[in-house]
Amino acid sequence: MLRAISIPREGVWAFGSWVVVFLLTIALGELYLRNSIPAAVALAFAEQNAAVQNTIGGAVDARLNWIGSIHYDGDASWATFRLQLRGALTNGTMDVTLQRRRDQWNVAEGYLVTDSGQAVELSQAVPQIDQARAGN
Repeated sequence: MLRAISIPREGVWAFGSWVVVFLLTIALGELYLRNSIPAAVALAFAEQNAAVQNTIGGAVDARLNWIGSIHYDGDASWATFRLQLRGALTNGTMDVTLQRRRDQWNVAEGYLVTDSGQAVELSQAVPQIDQARAGN
């Protein structure tokens, strides 16, 4: 015979509290990631890079995907992001890695794959992006 399992009210309340804490942690982490200086630099790079402009076609609409991380380790920090790009010719996905040197975030490498399967390794010769205008 099957018997219903009875969970005490305190147990349900405690589980619900942990779920709320978990969801708030995820939401705040995502908010921080999207509003960070490295994210702003990555987005500006996607919108200003000539190879991206030529491959995607014209004005690029770039937005952050759910995939990204920032690792702070003094002056040797790094960040990685996956961006969704939409242009006049095609759409694509760009993976970009940034490094922090002397309190400046710079693009170390980037890789763009269009929806049609074209892959482009982006140049490391990146124009300097004004980080004061790029974000917080």
